[in-house]
Amino acid sequence: MKTCSRILSLLAAVQGVSHAALVAHWNMDETSPGSTITDSVHGLVGAPTATALDNGGLVYGQSSVPAGTYGSITVTPVDAANFGTSIQFVRSGSGMFQVGNPAEIGDLAEPGPTGTFTVMAWVNASVGASSNHRIFATGAPNGWGVGLSNVDRALFTTFGVSDQRSAVVSANNVWQHVAYTWNAGTIEVFINGVSVFTTTVSNFNDETNPQFGIGGNGNGGDHFNGRIDELKIYDGVLSPAEIVAAALPVPEPSAALLGGLGVLGLLRRRR
Repeated sequence: MKTCSRILSLLAAVQGVSHAALVAHWNMDETSPGSTITDSVHGLVGAPTATALDNGGLVYGQSSVPAGTYGSITVTPVDAANFGTSIQFVRSGSGMFQVGNPAEIGDLAEPGPTGTFTVMAWVNASVGASSNHRIFATGAPNGWGVGLSNVDRALFTTFGVSDQRSAVVSANNVWQHVAYTWNAGTIEVFINGVSVFTTTVSNFNDETNPQFGIGGNGNGGDHFNGRIDELKIYDGVLSPAEIVAAALPVPEPSAALLGGLGVLGLLRRRR
């Protein structure tokens, strides 16, 4: 019943945002070396680059987030088991996946600037000084990217416009949950469910590169160094409570739970 309660509470939290839908989710549970990774929403495939495979840039089947308290997020032992595995991105081996430029993601931010989205992931990074490490990005010369920078900074880039770096907010060699929201040029960053950085940009250049990248720019470079798990992209701005809810894995519902979800849906229709 604890699992049922957890799923119902997560669904109740996320259902409150009718305008935001999950458009991509890579769970990073693949364990076979050289595998592609496929998102569970639209089937968007991330293909490892030849350079990454040739240089040992990707290590599959790594351990993920252990149970514990991370800021506003509590990971139970059951949650930790449901995370499955993660993938290690080796910067020196140019580890990354390329996704293409699907409309589900490419249309989220537009010139103006307009559009809304949220990108989130669990990361355990080792970020060097004076370096950018992408979690998800298009690539130069235009578009956008999110990641970490300069040891302990969060980074949101609008290519061809500016790099927006936070003050000290992150840490090396520990698991942390990072989330980035875009609201028509207003950027907010959350670490472990807590807002740590807000800024705005006045311009945005629509992406012209045909690839998005996981663990690097879509056209290479700024490779991530460390583990990434549970990469999710939403087509709207999630609230802090919704980010905390979405940070936790939701196991497959049992038959008993489905009845409860039906009741929840009936109650919502009556409201």
